[in-house]
Amino acid sequence: MKKVLFAVLLCSQALFVQAASADPLSPHAYLRKLSLHLTGLDPQVTDYQDLDKAIANNSSSQYFEKKISEYLTTANHVEKMNYRLSELFWLNSPSLPQDLTKDAKDSMNNGNRDGYLGHNSMNALFKDIVKDNMSWDTLLTGKTYKAYGYGENFGEISDYGFYGGVKTLPPTATGIIGKLDDTTYSFGSGKPGPDQNYVEIKFDPQDPRVAGAITTARFFERFSNTGLNKDRRRAAAIFRIFLCEPMQPAVVPPDSTKKKQLIDLSRLYQDPHGGSQVSSQLDGRHGSDENCKKCHDMLDPMGRTFQPSGVVLSDDPSMGALYYKNSDGSVVNIPVNGIGGMAATLVQQPKYARCQVQHFWQWFVGTDVAASDERLNELTAEFDKRGRRVNDFIAYLVSQPEFKEKRTSAKKAITFLTVKPLLTK
Repeated sequence: MKKVLFAVLLCSQALFVQAASADPLSPHAYLRKLSLHLTGLDPQVTDYQDLDKAIANNSSSQYFEKKISEYLTTANHVEKMNYRLSELFWLNSPSLPQDLTKDAKDSMNNGNRDGYLGHNSMNALFKDIVKDNMSWDTLLTGKTYKAYGYGENFGEISDYGFYGGVKTLPPTATGIIGKLDDTTYSFGSGKPGPDQNYVEIKFDPQDPRVAGAITTARFFERFSNTGLNKDRRRAAAIFRIFLCEPMQPAVVPPDSTKKKQLIDLSRLYQDPHGGSQVSSQLDGRHGSDENCKKCHDMLDPMGRTFQPSGVVLSDDPSMGALYYKNSDGSVVNIPVNGIGGMAATLVQQPKYARCQVQHFWQWFVGTDVAASDERLNELTAEFDKRGRRVNDFIAYLVSQPEFKEKRTSAKKAITFLTVKPLLTK
């Protein structure tokens, strides 16, 4: 009996070692993985045939380098990265038909919200960053937007209206996308025709009021604000996305009676200038609860940069601060002017670059493969070396050994508890 148990335990160890090992992908499997990760599609038959020729000519490395570059210039790659970014920002992934020019536009004009999901300043920025191989920092520091309107059936504020308070935009008789005004031009095109249904607007590179994707109507709508919340939801989203600092409320929500009292308290103090003070009662509660205070020390200074803005972007930037602690315990506490000033400071932080590299690692290598601190440092250095340009870094990452490895799903280890019923019988 002891020999049987010993053999079973040896078998379980062997299975564990086998599951943890990884072998290089074959050239054909690597091609398929590249195509699926970069475009979401299987390679064409001709791609495999060209690969066979390259292998015969000992030029497979040049073939893959050329193929990666080709995949990164496709519209499918742009859309796939758009999906990834939509998920990262906790948005509904856009669901668009293949014929974007006609079908999506008709969908929007008919009041279909699925059509809207791909036609807004936020997703337009996602796509432009990938299509034009921009610096990844543009997600936070971009100052150029495509301001869309909504279809006839939408009652929310449009991109066009969201930026209307900070930028003088062309007049519109209807405010509805896809329809001509009484003027002689359509949105953005400068000439008659419904094909261009947005207005491109540009801000000064140093404008403190705007900051890439986080000053778009869709971001404000997704992470809505209340008098009690004071823009902490928006600040928490920024910490999660750009510094890999997830935060969740630490206090159990109060019952309906207490909740009403807290809401009433939040209305006791109304700052006409969008200041940062809160009522002493609420401030005392946050200060007395250590679980709350740890997050609020970070959230509140950043949230103050959003405070002047409501459903539309404010023309008046607000002072705040970027505050957080590094893993070594050192404190970062930098005063900033407006959302734009906060974003410009954030992209200079080493923790920001490392966090973005982690996102790319999870997208292309996988969440099941852990990267050591040393490896993440190497990748972050390459991220910076390539100017943080999105496609340049992706091309580097999918050429790394971790991407080229074949990994099998882990098998359940056989232990004594697994076989005990059988042996007992």
